[in-house]
Amino acid sequence: MARDVARARGLPRPVLTTDGRTLTIGLSGMADAARWVVRNLLRGRNREPGDMLLIGSQFGTRGGVPGRESRLLVPELVGATVISVGDEERPPPSVQQVGGGPPAALKLLDRQIQERERVARLGFPQVSDDPAWLFRVEGFDPFREREVETWLTVANGHVGTRGSLEEGSAASTPATFVAGVFGDGTADPPVRQPVPAPDWLCLRLSVDGMPLTLANGEIVEHRRTLDMRQGLVLREWCQRERGGRTVRVRSARFASLDDRSVMAERAEASLEDARGQLVWEGCLGISHAGGPIAETAVELLEPGVIALSRGRNGGSHGLAAVTIPVAGSPVVRRVLQERDLIGGFVEPGEPASVDRLAVVRAARSRPPSAGAVCRSLEAAVQTGFDELLRRHRDAWLRRWDIADVVIDGDPEAQMAVRFAIYHMIASADPDNPSVSVGARGLSGMSYFCHVFWDTEIFVVPFFIYTWPEAARTLLAYRYRLLPGARQKAQTMGHRGALFPWESADTGHETTPPYGYGPGGEKVPILSGIMEHHISADVAWAVWEYWMVTGDDGFMVEMGAELLLDTARFWASRASYEADGRYHIRLVVGPDEYHDSVDDNAYTNVLARWNIRRALDALAWLRKHHAEEAERLMARLDLSKNEVRSWRAVADGLVDGFDPATGLYEQFAGFYELRDLDPSLLYPKPRPADLLLGRELTQASKVVKQADVVMLCHLLTDEIDAETTRRNYEYYEPVTVHGSSLSPATHAAVAAEIGLPVQAMEAFRLACAVDLADNMGNAARGLHLATMGGVWQAVVMGFAGVRRRGAALAMEPRLPSEWSGLRFAVRFRGAVARFHLEEDRASLDVSGESLPVLVSGQSLTLEPGAHRFQREKGGGWRYVGGRAGRRAP
Repeated sequence: MARDVARARGLPRPVLTTDGRTLTIGLSGMADAARWVVRNLLRGRNREPGDMLLIGSQFGTRGGVPGRESRLLVPELVGATVISVGDEERPPPSVQQVGGGPPAALKLLDRQIQERERVARLGFPQVSDDPAWLFRVEGFDPFREREVETWLTVANGHVGTRGSLEEGSAASTPATFVAGVFGDGTADPPVRQPVPAPDWLCLRLSVDGMPLTLANGEIVEHRRTLDMRQGLVLREWCQRERGGRTVRVRSARFASLDDRSVMAERAEASLEDARGQLVWEGCLGISHAGGPIAETAVELLEPGVIALSRGRNGGSHGLAAVTIPVAGSPVVRRVLQERDLIGGFVEPGEPASVDRLAVVRAARSRPPSAGAVCRSLEAAVQTGFDELLRRHRDAWLRRWDIADVVIDGDPEAQMAVRFAIYHMIASADPDNPSVSVGARGLSGMSYFCHVFWDTEIFVVPFFIYTWPEAARTLLAYRYRLLPGARQKAQTMGHRGALFPWESADTGHETTPPYGYGPGGEKVPILSGIMEHHISADVAWAVWEYWMVTGDDGFMVEMGAELLLDTARFWASRASYEADGRYHIRLVVGPDEYHDSVDDNAYTNVLARWNIRRALDALAWLRKHHAEEAERLMARLDLSKNEVRSWRAVADGLVDGFDPATGLYEQFAGFYELRDLDPSLLYPKPRPADLLLGRELTQASKVVKQADVVMLCHLLTDEIDAETTRRNYEYYEPVTVHGSSLSPATHAAVAAEIGLPVQAMEAFRLACAVDLADNMGNAARGLHLATMGGVWQAVVMGFAGVRRRGAALAMEPRLPSEWSGLRFAVRFRGAVARFHLEEDRASLDVSGESLPVLVSGQSLTLEPGAHRFQREKGGGWRYVGGRAGRRAP
């Protein structure tokens, strides 16, 4: 009867449960509910059944009928703690019967909550179980401390803090950088430089009144760990004082990925073998980054100390910080002259624990109000370290779900690629189009946090495929600064938009006019005047973003204008000459060893490509958004005749390509340069300009970094594999990788054309740029372009996964050292999760259907699992899966 009633009410498959007294009708049974808990609550949080408490009242039998909650005791929950608060006749052996009914259940839950809060208060963050997520630095070497600080930077795209010691040392260079906050430096002419924030990490420990430092006594143990999965830097330190006592210290810090204004650290100290007084002193320290700070006002306001800093003719920020005792720790707090003093007497092994919380707010002109900054700090204090950390961890786990790359069989490569991904994610703010990713991220003063072509060519592709919201924001930064790019082009006698080679906050050129050579002599820096390919680089990233994401709104709102304005620049920059061709003279290509060259192939071919893609975008806009197209043409004062003239420029541009040899001449006259003894070009990387001198270098066939090879890497829709192979084989021997940008590109291209040994050699060089400091300048900041290049070498090179036309191509070429490769990318509304091995590949598609190109075969994969097998000839064949396929 119950089933009949349920069906009559619209429940076609009702599930009935009974305890002998009542009958329950549901859409699914208790067992299904239990299994849902296992799938979504336990496994989704990496928990085991033993972590679960299950409370009920009807697990046993009554009158020979099993209680309805007995169905919860599924095999998947074996090991859980099960308690019955009911009046059970025969509870199962696995159930503990306490009785007491609902009040007893509430009491149990209340005690659980209290215990969780107590453990959280006294707990300390732990590193991830999998060592493949942990980048460790053992011991302390003052000569390498500055590069260690770079490695251990914590950042979130809004703020970045170098991994300096809390108590400092003679080798320490603490610095915190706030994205987008610049001021004028003291050089003539002034160059925009970041306005560093005070050192919020300044946290010193004294033992019975004596400061504890690494130099005071004997270092028993010292380890720092970057937990990339959690976005945490942890420190473990054991010091034996000169008096013989042993002190243990540990700390954990992060820059919140959940609330980008927040930074936090928990620190604890204990005496191992004696009773004594431990006192923590927290204050705002001095940044060692220097910078164009016009003034800083420090004030004590509840709940902490606030510093309002203003840059010279620039932006401002406010930083507030406070140190508070961890609940349950035997210490008390007092404030003395803008310093937090927290301490007390402790027994052996008893920790004195504190939390250090800080917030940063940025402003374009005047400093933010002290009240607003303090309210932000108060909110962080009310939230508490543990909850801030939980939210931060969850934010990182969400990012890693798509961004992670797993390399089986090569721990060194695994560490390098995760290190790269971690720091790229930590450098981007998807919510702030007024900032971008600088060449060194937020980790050091090198290049003054300026934005180069590095961002669009090396970093943005990673975000396009894994975090498109961040990629869109980085391109919005360029769109916001279009007025400055137009002004630069106009100043140089051209139309359209010429982006600055080095960009900060204003959109104007920020490249220093000169640097200094090894002997202290002034050396002109011509990049800001001649390295014009930056505009085509931005256009390339705009087009690639649109093609991969299908974000038509972006193209209407920003993309078309960026493409048209950069195309207009190239049309005015090229000159029509007596040979009936267009030329672009006096430029610097990616190979910066050779300046003032004519018809650089990279520049000219990308300029031609830029113009043609702008025409394509305009045609699309006119077809699908006619009114917006007309408004854009009017706003740019762009006539149909001018647009028509662009095609003649594109078709007539000299590109240096010789069909007979399949080679692009890097620039006019490159083939006539002097050949060098090959021994002068090794080992790589090699700063040829410093070793050979600028004049000999410029007169020789020696290439600083991927130039023509980079062109082949970018324009795979236009340059075929055979042409790429010929140019790689010609230019690779004379490329010395004098730039950190170069090895990863050579790795990707070598993998693509089937040269696995050379690809791995270049890949190892790229991985070593930061981790082994093979360029000798990691102390001054991370190399974000190299990190983007490492990801591209793995995904686009070895996996062969990248956009080709309107499809996602897949052509795996795994190195012999790797037994497997796993990663995910986004493509036009689909999420594609790859698991690649030497002779087989699986691809799990979710979201939208996925157009793919595999060994020349076009497929459209519906959501589901798909499998591929390598053929004897080397190609790949689709062998099916749970979902079907159809030819597009």
